[in-house]
Amino acid sequence: MSTFYSYCCSYSDGAGQEIPLNVGDVFGKPWYAWEKYFTVTAVYHLDVSDPYDIFFEAEVELGKSIDPSTQYVKETFITTREVLTTYSSDIRIAGVITENGSGLSGVSILDVSTDTYGKYLATKASPFTGTATPTKAGYSFVPESVDYNNLTKYAVDDYQASVPLPKKPINPTPANGATDVTLDQATISWEDGGGATSYNVYYGENEEGLTLVSEGQSETSFTITGIDYGSPFEYVVSRAWRIDAINEYGTTTGDVWTFTTIKLNPPLATGLSLDSGGGNEGTGTTGTPTGENNIITIKRLVVAAANTIWYEDI
Repeated sequence: MSTFYSYCCSYSDGAGQEIPLNVGDVFGKPWYAWEKYFTVTAVYHLDVSDPYDIFFEAEVELGKSIDPSTQYVKETFITTREVLTTYSSDIRIAGVITENGSGLSGVSILDVSTDTYGKYLATKASPFTGTATPTKAGYSFVPESVDYNNLTKYAVDDYQASVPLPKKPINPTPANGATDVTLDQATISWEDGGGATSYNVYYGENEEGLTLVSEGQSETSFTITGIDYGSPFEYVVSRAWRIDAINEYGTTTGDVWTFTTIKLNPPLATGLSLDSGGGNEGTGTTGTPTGENNIITIKRLVVAAANTIWYEDI
């Protein structure tokens, strides 16, 4: 968000050295018959040139004004010789562009470049209408740009820079949370969310058990047949997987996706159906397969002799 100031100046002491301007400083003119003109109420320093470039707001005395290209002296001028010099009526737009808290040099914005501290200062004719868009190869910025419309004040806009890490992969197959995966599902696949050049594939029985099964692959699919916890599957088992996206700037961790295989759907006798609703005729039955194995294996020893049959559970 822009911060606006009405005035721009340099400020120096009696030796001609640039010094900071402070809120509450009082200025007037001329030094030999000094009259109060204004009191400084807000200050922004941007040390990108010689002398100091300072934006400021002020409370102006009734009947007085702050004019461009004019010198004003501090209230204590007789002892300090401090002089504030206003700039021309051109508009100046300034700010700092940082990456992880440090200034980023070499960013182009409004036909100028940031210095070693990430600071920039652009001068435009007043009123100014245009767009400030910071650019540097390999970086993205927040905000991406700032629009100015008939700007007549001095504006300050800072930007945060970051390298463009890839976005998370999207659109998994099987779909996240799917419960109809067949026992012979051979592959998992996904789509690039944006900016990835390769992928790391993690797969396992659950989220806590994810294991790296493919590193730095360029393809957007992976065969799970024959790997640990891979296909062919049993009925009603769950699996988890994750795809991390990679490019030259780093790695973006993907979301964890899961799927569950189908339930057992046993063959039914002719005329018998599941969830058919039954009916008075007794031609149907109702029920929902659970996928659980309810088959019981019975072993018996059977012996037949002289019209007699013996059997014993074993």
